Amino acid sequence: MTAAVTLVAIMVMLAGSVTGASADAEVAWNALIEGNQRFAAGLVRDRHLVPARNAVIAGAHPRAIVLGCSDSRVSPELLFDQGLGDLWVVRTAGNDPDPGAEASIDHAVDALGVDLVIVLGHDGCDFAANIEVAVNRAATDVAARSETVRRALAAGRLVIIRAVYDPGSGIVRRIP
Repeated sequence: MTAAVTLVAIMVMLAGSVTGASADAEVAWNALIEGNQRFAAGLVRDRHLVPARNAVIAGAHPRAIVLGCSDSRVSPELLFDQGLGDLWVVRTAGNDPDPGAEASIDHAVDALGVDLVIVLGHDGCDFAANIEVAVNRAATDVAARSETVRRALAAGRLVIIRAVYDPGSGIVRRIP
């Protein structure tokens, strides 16, 4: 492992506890977990989609970026009980941050000012034998490959949270 990759791995591990963005990101994360608890309990909010659609016409203001798997069973907006425009969702096979995913994440961090990235894996993923290892690797790769993300982490403007969804229970759990 190179010194730069080691430094990035350390920045990702520490990002959730030492950055200036951590308070806002933690509030956003807690709101998403509350939504996930509603989803798991089958008590999701009513979605008034026409007014919501009209409200987001002027522009995107997502509370978090979710890098997740393209698996059709894992829809972040539903898992976190969020509405239109609440999440900037980037989906790839096995939540691998390919160049297209990186560009999408960079845009949300740089142009939209999003301060929370959630790397979301799921149990039973066809692309990862050990989902926690895959999620941790993807989180490190997001920071290692993106100058925008590295700068935001270093400046304390961004937090990366690693999480895994259990399709059986409906629960999303944060992993170290």
